[in-house]
Amino acid sequence: MSLIHLAQIKNGLSLSERVAVLEQRLDEIHNALFPPSTTMGMVLVQEGNRVGTWARINENYETVDFNPEHGTWAGIKQVQDETYGEFTEIPITYVKTETIADGPYAGKNCWWISDHAEDGFHVHPAFIGSDGQPHNLQIASWIASKKNDLPFSEDKGNGTNGYWTRISYNDVHAKGWMTGGARPYNIYDHHFLARIMLIEFGTPDVQAQTVDGVAWTGDNRISYHGIHDPFGLPDYNEYYWLEGMTTLNGTYQVLAADGSGNMVETGVSCPKAGVWPVNCLVDQANGINFGDLFIANMANSTENSGSFADCQYLYSGHAFDVVWGTFSDPGAFCLNSGIPEFEYDGLGWRVARCAP
Repeated sequence: MSLIHLAQIKNGLSLSERVAVLEQRLDEIHNALFPPSTTMGMVLVQEGNRVGTWARINENYETVDFNPEHGTWAGIKQVQDETYGEFTEIPITYVKTETIADGPYAGKNCWWISDHAEDGFHVHPAFIGSDGQPHNLQIASWIASKKNDLPFSEDKGNGTNGYWTRISYNDVHAKGWMTGGARPYNIYDHHFLARIMLIEFGTPDVQAQTVDGVAWTGDNRISYHGIHDPFGLPDYNEYYWLEGMTTLNGTYQVLAADGSGNMVETGVSCPKAGVWPVNCLVDQANGINFGDLFIANMANSTENSGSFADCQYLYSGHAFDVVWGTFSDPGAFCLNSGIPEFEYDGLGWRVARCAP
């Protein structure tokens, strides 16, 4: 509503109504000049007790409720593909991970997110294409089940059909399944999902949450914004390969963040046994920003000492998402590693790609 229009109708409004309209207009002008913040972060306030103590905060370190109108979530949509079926598309998102320097959370690690560029933020590597430029991210919405007919079905000669399961890492690359710009689902894709789940649910124990009142276990095959089975399932004993991280030589080799497809030797040592992450790496090493991932830097061998509700087994080989531990449900922060030749009835794969 313009000020001229306001002047034309002022005689038809009471004084309080005119004041209300003017205040609304001033708010609109202020928001146009100074857009409301869409920055949210999850800070690990207290380590331990299996799931830690967390707070969802804004840039002023004030606790806030989850905002479903945030551009990252509001912009999620489903797109169809003739080859791969349905993809879930997520708009380009900016992130920052830091150890907070001052204020009420000084010394605490925080995982931030924004739907637009801000000082200190960068586009998460999941959105960087092979051209080195940011694109919306598309993740195949496949259901992780041996019981579903899926594209490229293939009889492996061992009683299983379909390419979701009984697939080695070598198979993923050797079968010529990557078409139309698709690539294997990778560690950046997976840990970006983990980040937005953490922020949305307010806890790393995402497997204990419900969606529309439905629990995320058993035969209830629910999805996260259209992505079916975004992590391993205990009742189906299903995992999937993740591209982009190995633990050969006792150190992490991680996919370059520039979209080149190169692997980078970080020189950062990895645990040599199953660990419960107490906290995660947030520093950079040889161009790899570990803050884009959720990899244990402080860990303990007992579940209750952890802060992320999940266990990470990182011996050697290629990482894949895994259900692990007697007392651990599957979760977004689980990792395991295995040799690329390994096949298992419940081990499959997923594709992702940058939107054209």
